[in-house]
Amino acid sequence: MQLVKSGYSSKYWSSGIKFGVYKQFIRPTAEYGLQLKIMDTSVLDALEATQLKASRILLQLPWNCSIQAIRRLFCMESMQCRNKILNAKFLRSMHRLEDYVQITRLVQITSNEVKSIYKDCLKQNEFIRDLETASTKSELRCKIRNIRRSDILDAKKGCKSSTKPSTRISDSIPVSKSLRLSSILFWKTEEEGEIQRDLVRWRLGRIAFHQECLNCNRESLSRKHATLCSGIDQVLFDKYEEIESFYSQNILDTVLNKYMYGNHISIWKDISWSINQIQKLCLGFTN
Repeated sequence: MQLVKSGYSSKYWSSGIKFGVYKQFIRPTAEYGLQLKIMDTSVLDALEATQLKASRILLQLPWNCSIQAIRRLFCMESMQCRNKILNAKFLRSMHRLEDYVQITRLVQITSNEVKSIYKDCLKQNEFIRDLETASTKSELRCKIRNIRRSDILDAKKGCKSSTKPSTRISDSIPVSKSLRLSSILFWKTEEEGEIQRDLVRWRLGRIAFHQECLNCNRESLSRKHATLCSGIDQVLFDKYEEIESFYSQNILDTVLNKYMYGNHISIWKDISWSINQIQKLCLGFTN
């Protein structure tokens, strides 16, 4: 709301830009003070719900969109992970204040106390010792990136402690080791946006999510059934013969996984066309 009042409009922003706005303007407010202690589960649950709600509003996603699909596509670690990383980085920096030697000594002395805040954090935060061993900034960034990726790939994270996660949709979404966001999340023109929005919606499970299949009237429309029933599997197999085997559950995800990064607009057009065929044949869309 504050961005709108300031003259910014998200109507034509790409999905990647929208998520960047969340990370730059919204998440820092929610994270204020997280570096000081490891928060209780109830607090982290509230922050997790807020993060999920903010991302769904920005990306205009329905409430039942897969949590894990959002996390994997946008490389979004859990608030529990953020809490521990911020806490570990803060304590590491307190031990390395080169310009404030007296403060550093005071921190080192108090850290040795049995009932110190440092000892308390050490018991609850397994990342502290790992990050403290990083001797350079590049090594620190690498360690943090590995921690974030492990958290993103963990289907038990990123939701309230009482929520039962679902991974069927998210299993097909790869997460790069560098945590680089997929190129399908960024576009420069509205024409490209129309194509890549289809890819994002497919990735997040918003095309085929077990509705009634109008083409065969027999099965619910799973992702695999959609590619087979619409006939696009054979079309894509004929055009992309170099793809010899499935890296995921269906040919559409396999092609998309292979061309997630870089500028592959011509291939994305084929995938968008395939998605439109599914919508026309299996869901009865007219346009």
